Amino acid sequence: MKKIVINLCGVKSKGGITVINNFISQNKSNTLYVLYDNSDLDKYIKNFDSKFIDTKRIYHLFLNFFLDKQTLEKINSYDYIIHFGNFGFKTTIKSYTLIQNILPLVKPLSSLRNFALNLAFKYTFKITDEIIVQQKHVADTIPNQYKTKIIGSFEIKKIKQSENIGFVTIYEEIKNKNPKFQKELLREIASKFDEKITVINLSSNNEIYENNFISSRGNLMNKLRTGDEVIVISGKDKGKTGTLTKIKGDRCLVTGIKLVKKHVKPNPQINEPGGIIEKESFINISNIAFYNSSTKKRDKLQINSDEKKGKIRVSKSTNKEVK
Repeated sequence: MKKIVINLCGVKSKGGITVINNFISQNKSNTLYVLYDNSDLDKYIKNFDSKFIDTKRIYHLFLNFFLDKQTLEKINSYDYIIHFGNFGFKTTIKSYTLIQNILPLVKPLSSLRNFALNLAFKYTFKITDEIIVQQKHVADTIPNQYKTKIIGSFEIKKIKQSENIGFVTIYEEIKNKNPKFQKELLREIASKFDEKITVINLSSNNEIYENNFISSRGNLMNKLRTGDEVIVISGKDKGKTGTLTKIKGDRCLVTGIKLVKKHVKPNPQINEPGGIIEKESFINISNIAFYNSSTKKRDKLQINSDEKKGKIRVSKSTNKEVK
């Protein structure tokens, strides 16, 4: 069993919190002492010995001067310290620093802030024993004199046993990352290249699924209409068919799909007794595809021009009009 200090000062982003949560879950058997300055981390570290650091970020490089003597002695009695917030401070024990923000290294002169952060990085590289990176392109930004300190570059080596996975992307629904725009962009890429896109969805236990971003022309949402029979191509209802009843943005309702129980209050005015009912909830339209009832298979639609009817929908498998 190891005694590890983890310095979380400066960790604010969703990605950083995810890394920390994964690290903590894998080190429950070790003794952890946590330094942090973000109250959002309370729920992740509540079971560990911790100390809240109430200082400005500029002082994180020099916490060895600002921490009380008792805390500093406690830190130096542990086996090693891991700094998760890009920057570290001096200790007498072995230290590791995780580097994620590379903009100050790539463009140090783009702003006064990045210039200052670049100096902070160089100081950290000098005092830390090992530098941890997650991607090769991050390792490439580390100055040459410190490259020998780099201990890891993590890559996805094996994704899925499949003959045709097409393009691969990692995706997580985070509001401030504009997931709706990301999905639209993926559809446009797939439409342009007529390729499958396999998505590793971090929001659903790393489940790998294939979204229906395949389109020969135009957008899927412009081809599907209410009343169409569709088939679910990902999620727990995968393989089920139903009727498309409503389209709202990039979400839709399909009969019998994603049923949820809902408590309904009695309404005497319309003779409704109330109770628990089952009703459909919205799913993303990328999780469905057109279902051809004549072939009993998933089908693609394309938009063709007809002299009399104008633009019409046509089945790619049968080359017949779909009304």
